[in-house]
Amino acid sequence: MASASVELLANAYRKTFCMLIVLHRIFNATTMTKCPVLSIIPRISKKLNCLQAEIPYTDLLLS
Repeated sequence: MASASVELLANAYRKTFCMLIVLHRIFNATTMTKCPVLSIIPRISKKLNCLQAEIPYTDLLLS
Protein backbone atom coordinates (compact mmCIF):
# COMPACT_ATOMS: atom_id res chain seq x y z
CA MET A 1 0.00 0.00 0.00
CA ALA A 2 1.30 3.44 -0.90
CA SER A 3 1.91 5.98 1.80
CA ALA A 4 -0.84 8.45 2.59
CA SER A 5 1.31 11.38 1.52
CA VAL A 6 1.86 9.87 -1.96
CA GLU A 7 -1.88 9.31 -2.33
CA LEU A 8 -2.66 12.87 -1.22
CA LEU A 9 -0.09 14.27 -3.62
CA ALA A 10 -1.46 12.17 -6.48
CA ASN A 11 -4.98 13.41 -5.74
CA ALA A 12 -3.77 17.01 -5.77
CA TYR A 13 -2.02 16.47 -9.12
CA ARG A 14 -5.16 14.81 -10.52
CA LYS A 15 -7.31 17.78 -9.54
CA THR A 16 -4.75 20.26 -10.89
CA PHE A 17 -4.50 18.33 -14.15
CA CYS A 18 -8.30 18.34 -14.57
CA MET A 19 -8.47 22.08 -13.91
CA LEU A 20 -5.73 22.74 -16.47
CA ILE A 21 -7.58 20.68 -19.08
CA VAL A 22 -10.73 22.71 -18.42
CA LEU A 23 -8.78 25.97 -18.73
CA HIS A 24 -7.24 24.75 -21.97
CA ARG A 25 -10.71 24.00 -23.38
CA ILE A 26 -11.99 27.42 -22.31
CA PHE A 27 -9.06 29.18 -23.99
CA ASN A 28 -9.57 27.14 -27.15
CA ALA A 29 -13.25 28.13 -27.21
CA THR A 30 -12.39 31.84 -27.06
CA THR A 31 -10.45 33.98 -29.49
CA MET A 32 -7.18 33.71 -27.54
CA THR A 33 -4.43 32.60 -29.88
CA LYS A 34 -2.15 30.93 -27.35
CA CYS A 35 -3.21 29.00 -24.27
CA PRO A 36 -0.90 29.81 -21.33
CA VAL A 37 -1.47 26.45 -19.62
CA LEU A 38 -0.51 24.37 -22.64
CA SER A 39 3.13 24.04 -21.57
CA ILE A 40 2.20 23.01 -18.02
CA ILE A 41 -0.15 20.14 -18.93
CA PRO A 42 2.56 17.66 -20.09
CA ARG A 43 4.67 18.29 -16.97
CA ILE A 44 1.71 17.74 -14.62
CA SER A 45 0.73 14.63 -16.57
CA LYS A 46 4.25 13.21 -16.29
CA LYS A 47 4.40 13.79 -12.53
CA LEU A 48 0.94 12.28 -12.09
CA ASN A 49 1.98 9.17 -14.01
CA CYS A 50 5.05 8.80 -11.80
CA LEU A 51 2.97 9.15 -8.64
CA GLN A 52 0.34 6.70 -9.85
CA ALA A 53 3.09 4.16 -10.54
CA GLU A 54 3.81 4.17 -6.80
CA ILE A 55 0.16 3.52 -5.91
CA PRO A 56 -1.06 -0.07 -6.40
CA TYR A 57 -3.78 -0.46 -9.03
CA THR A 58 -6.31 -1.75 -6.48
CA ASP A 59 -5.81 1.40 -4.39
CA LEU A 60 -6.52 3.54 -7.47
CA LEU A 61 -9.78 1.68 -8.07
CA LEU A 62 -10.91 2.41 -4.52
CA SER A 63 -10.17 6.14 -4.69
